[in-house]
Amino acid sequence: TSENLTLKAISNAKNGNLTISQTGNLQVDELDTKSNLNIKVGKSLSVDENSKIIAKDLVLTAQKINHTTDALNTSVNGGGLSINVKDGEVKLVNSGVISSSGLSVIAPGNIDVKNSNDAAINLLQSAGGVKLKLVGHGTDANGDDLNIIANGAEGFNFEGKSFGTPGDVIETHVSKLVIDTKSGGIFIKNLGGQLSLIKATSTGKFANIDISNLFNIEVGEILASGQDVKLKSVS
Repeated sequence: TSENLTLKAISNAKNGNLTISQTGNLQVDELDTKSNLNIKVGKSLSVDENSKIIAKDLVLTAQKINHTTDALNTSVNGGGLSINVKDGEVKLVNSGVISSSGLSVIAPGNIDVKNSNDAAINLLQSAGGVKLKLVGHGTDANGDDLNIIANGAEGFNFEGKSFGTPGDVIETHVSKLVIDTKSGGIFIKNLGGQLSLIKATSTGKFANIDISNLFNIEVGEILASGQDVKLKSVS
């Protein structure tokens, strides 16, 4: 514990969990474990282009993240990834499959997440906008609870192979939506007010679109390679 700390910690044990608690600021050099990594920072977490965070499962809480590079780079594969900050935005680039408890990012500022594979989505919550880009599929990790909350004018922007499934839709609370899937469908239940559906594009086999909203839907551009396009306003 100190005002400022630069840290490098590596655990090669199969069950080598790492828990780090810092009351002040933390500069990450390298954090590497084959199991779970829990980081709690009282003030700012800082990363640069040489910082490495590698774990099976990551839980990170901080006052804010200082992005001295374009994004916080992590390699979380086979477990959950959770980030919670009280101030500022979160830019994240992860390499791996996010599963288990899923992907969770909570921040007052904008959220921008890129992942190199599939991601089970727990909760992405921002007072601004949320962007999620996956090389793989986006699925629901928390049942009927909300997955996406984007309360700002920027709304929610998604790009990936597919978003939700017919049997397990993604629950959102957004006012603006832009979504593009490359090899699958779009299945959304929006629980916000009026929804501005700027663009929804789904290509590939079984690329259906099914979007419902509690109130009116303002429709922009729709393109689907599947047989069905369903837009439902409950009110």
